[in-house]
Amino acid sequence: GTFSGVCNDSGVIYVSDTSHVAVTVLTTWDHAAVRRDPIAAWRRATEIDNAFGMIGLAAYESFA
Repeated sequence: GTFSGVCNDSGVIYVSDTSHVAVTVLTTWDHAAVRRDPIAAWRRATEIDNAFGMIGLAAYESFA
């Protein structure tokens, strides 16, 4: 989940019918820097979500 300065996610990546990887990513970020700017806060959360996707892709590619 995501809330004031914390964004976490986890999931199972199915590499094949017989292989899978569990990934959990925990982050904190400077919410005070974007607190009064909802667009900047949305951008920050989106950047973190994109990083989560890249981490998942890297895990998939490492085990594929």
